[in-house]
Amino acid sequence: RLLSNKFNQDLPQDLSGRGANNDTGFMITQYMVASRVNAACMLANPAATINVPTSELQEDYVSMGSNSAWKLRLILENVEYVLANEVLLACQGISLVLRKLPPELQKLGYDTERVFNLVRSLIPVVDADQELKPMVDEAVELVRSRRILHVLDE
Repeated sequence: RLLSNKFNQDLPQDLSGRGANNDTGFMITQYMVASRVNAACMLANPAATINVPTSELQEDYVSMGSNSAWKLRLILENVEYVLANEVLLACQGISLVLRKLPPELQKLGYDTERVFNLVRSLIPVVDADQELKPMVDEAVELVRSRRILHVLDE
């Protein structure tokens, strides 16, 4: 919804910095995030739903704990990725809105401003089509390292 100007008429389509018709902005992040969400959904199937008879057919459910833990780890990596993209897109949207406002109205809530400033100190506003991977990777690291949470605790 954040990327669609059908829902956000004050923002350019796909959060394209210049709002140019030929810029794709953050459109591709929708595909990346949808893929991660899909993978997490597939991994959410309980490991115990698939059994393999063992020990001369005496046992049909061997310990699925390690497989479940592995799947949870992969799901959490996908969640980090999705959250990082949400933060990245939110900061892009905020940046584009702030540009349009007079300086006296360019105010954010206390915690929003802290997270926004952290993100902007590492990730610039995107004004033209460019490779997004380095920015996405930086945002993932901010989530994974919990720096975003730590800045809120200060």
